[in-house]
Amino acid sequence: MNMIKSIKTYFANKASARSLAQMDAHQLNDVGLNRGDLFDARYMDGASRSDFFATRRHHIANIWVN
Repeated sequence: MNMIKSIKTYFANKASARSLAQMDAHQLNDVGLNRGDLFDARYMDGASRSDFFATRRHHIANIWVN
């Protein structure tokens, strides 16, 4: 669970969101996100953004596995 908390903290940080925005489509795909996810999360606060990204990554992982 400590890793999950670390990931949430990472994505909650606005500087981290900016670094995500600098990734290309393949790099974002590697972490389970896409440009649309970044666009949708642009006005969210840190905690909401973190939860949103975690949900999207989980959704993409489920699609990939099935």
